[in-house]
Amino acid sequence: MLKNNIATHEELLELLDDLLEERSSRWWTEFYSDPNRKCPFFTENPNEDLIELVKTGKILPPSKVLELGCGNGRNSNYLANNGFEVDAVDFSKTAIAIAKVNSSKLNNSVKYYCQSIFDFDYSDKNYDFIYDSGCFHHIAPHRRQDLLSIILRALKPGGIFAMVCFAPGGGSDYSDLDVYEKKSMGGGLSFTEESLAKIFSNQFHNIHIRKMKELPESSGVFGKDFLWAVKMEKN
Repeated sequence: MLKNNIATHEELLELLDDLLEERSSRWWTEFYSDPNRKCPFFTENPNEDLIELVKTGKILPPSKVLELGCGNGRNSNYLANNGFEVDAVDFSKTAIAIAKVNSSKLNNSVKYYCQSIFDFDYSDKNYDFIYDSGCFHHIAPHRRQDLLSIILRALKPGGIFAMVCFAPGGGSDYSDLDVYEKKSMGGGLSFTEESLAKIFSNQFHNIHIRKMKELPESSGVFGKDFLWAVKMEKN
């Protein structure tokens, strides 16, 4: 850990990273390596809010799409199978390996990248739609603005950003200050509607926030009402 003589913004961010419990590529690779882990996200069903965006024509193929924190590829594969051009990023080696196998079975052309979303090369990439299915609530407060900068840089003017994240009761109720006092995000931060609006309203408009619909696994669609479904347009 760098303890003194901090000279750059990135060194400051790395120091703050080191204050918190580990959530590195290695940690997430091990997380996905246990197929018996009880985790609602361990499903092959695509998200109900994403399906709604596609079926209602909010995003149209062959739009260019980026998924941040794609996990096992269930949403990226859904998009590719519906005619979208998809790049998908996750820094869990296990998750990307599973996603590529699933993509091969479906014979689609998702481009999967095993990288941190902060290290992915966004240059010369202009996306019509960026989707985040549970990445945002694992981003530490000091990295939040960097994530927004990435989304704004990669998204076309008027493009759509959508995500699902923990609603109150779905994740930890830690404040941003609590994160550093407790040295943990408690498994993922929850957000109120007001806090989400405050974070995104300077760079986005037409912000819509609703609870996800609770759906059984047998429906073939993922939906949990402890999550927000959020959609917005770039200014």
